[in-house]
Amino acid sequence: MLDAATYAPGRYRPVVDVHLLVTDGDRVLLGRRHGTGYADGEWQIMPSGHLEEGETAVDATVREAREELGIEPYGCEVVHVMHHRNPGGTARVGLFLVPGGYTGTPVNAEPHKCAELGWFPMDRLPERTVPYARAGVEAVRRALAHGGTAARSNGSGPPVFSLHGWETPGAAEAAAEAARSGFEEVTVCLVGWLDGTPLVRSDEETDRLPATVVRPGEDVEAALARIAPVGAAGETWFAGADDYVSPDGRPGRRLAFAAHLTTAPEGMVPLPAGSLGRLPYAEGAFVRSSGLLSGVSDR
Repeated sequence: MLDAATYAPGRYRPVVDVHLLVTDGDRVLLGRRHGTGYADGEWQIMPSGHLEEGETAVDATVREAREELGIEPYGCEVVHVMHHRNPGGTARVGLFLVPGGYTGTPVNAEPHKCAELGWFPMDRLPERTVPYARAGVEAVRRALAHGGTAARSNGSGPPVFSLHGWETPGAAEAAAEAARSGFEEVTVCLVGWLDGTPLVRSDEETDRLPATVVRPGEDVEAALARIAPVGAAGETWFAGADDYVSPDGRPGRRLAFAAHLTTAPEGMVPLPAGSLGRLPYAEGAFVRSSGLLSGVSDR
């Protein structure tokens, strides 16, 4: 019965991460990612990894420490739990642990994934630290400063659970996550609302949200301004993201932003009959998630 409930169709199964904070006084050990396809060149907690089927959190932590650093930790305790979502919309649960101690000396045991190791003060991490990791280190630092698991048992100290990344990301943050994820092309599209109706580019066959590829060296705001010039759009907000492969085979991420428009930019017309039916599915989803859908049908 438990398996049937766990694997029920449509039931969400989150990714679970484990992160072991190996410390030396007030310093923590980090590794600079390399050749992984995600956040390469940025610093991450070492060791870190995903929980595998059938593993306990402690088993996974010990395995990752052995694989990545060549050490054998013992007495590992969970100090903080974080429910994280990146700007691309992918969520996970992170468990941040500290060891009672370990045997062996930390070494870079996976140089194909890690360019180098480094010890850094927990309150002064490198500028290029993965934001999720930075938040986890800060949560653990505060917990340790208040007595760690001992403080938790008597109800004092900082919270043992936090949310990270669930707020709506800004344009720069969404673009940074796309770059961190290794996408070679970023497209922005606009869900522009005028008088309660989204504007589209329309022809005999289909409707499409206006979109453009972000040029090399261009920021997302500048790309959006090429769709809706300054003065035509008010405040913009993030409406979603999806991934694609470009015609020349490059991985890309499309970032959708919504805005109230004061005038219709050239080439854009109201969505015919207030219907989403001729929009591609993903673009219809962006319109739905923009939060202004009343009066627009799915037909």
